[in-house]
Amino acid sequence: MGWDDTFASRLINRDLTIGVIGLGYVGLPTALGFLDAGFRVRGVDVTQRVIDALSAGKNPGDDPQHDDIIPQSQGENWLVSTNSADLVPQCDVVLVTVPTPVTEERLPDLSYVSAAGAAVFSSISSNSGTVVVLESTVYPGVTQEIWSPLLEQAGLVEGVDVHLAYCPERFVPGDEEHGVRQVARVVGAANENVGNDLRDLYDTLTSGGVTYVGAIEVAEASKVVENVQRDLNIALVNELARIFPVLGIDVEDVLDAAATKWNF
Repeated sequence: MGWDDTFASRLINRDLTIGVIGLGYVGLPTALGFLDAGFRVRGVDVTQRVIDALSAGKNPGDDPQHDDIIPQSQGENWLVSTNSADLVPQCDVVLVTVPTPVTEERLPDLSYVSAAGAAVFSSISSNSGTVVVLESTVYPGVTQEIWSPLLEQAGLVEGVDVHLAYCPERFVPGDEEHGVRQVARVVGAANENVGNDLRDLYDTLTSGGVTYVGAIEVAEASKVVENVQRDLNIALVNELARIFPVLGIDVEDVLDAAATKWNF
């Protein structure tokens, strides 16, 4: 059924089916989180080994937190497959959590985002109103630059047959304090009503709070800024760790002292 005026009430009643494309270190905990929140979940991964393990109720990865929460059998609330066409038509919301590595030339490799989008859009029917959310790390503009032409090629109309949105993943795999159920999230969507409903949907997943930030590009850019800030902080501390020992100063003592300032 996708997004329409009944979405909010279906959300309250947990009468929604959430699809997750890519069941790796981001997608699997996301899928399990929404399952735990009471929704029907459909998971897709192109790697047969992953689907075979999940179908047998086993953990396909190395995060032990998943060992005891993976369903032991498939049913109405939990289905997994390698084929998007089998499961995407059942979904109201589809989350794409595929990798975005860099090439040997240090350029972003968006082939996974493109392939996932093409597979999803080819499985969506007209007037379905399916909401498709990209969670992968990308530069500003990618969601619509890559996906809008693909949905048009599939004969779909953006804003009618499908609604695009972006919600960057933020959690730390294996970290019980900063996992998918704890971290704050931001959502960007072209349609404000869709964005607000997605905010409420993600709010059932995490206790950290969810903010609708408006344009998709704002949410995309926020992820870039977060990563840049992290890289700069790491680089700064690495330099301090080289300088202060030469002066006979313990760098950890310095950082602890500096951290007493309110905005450090």
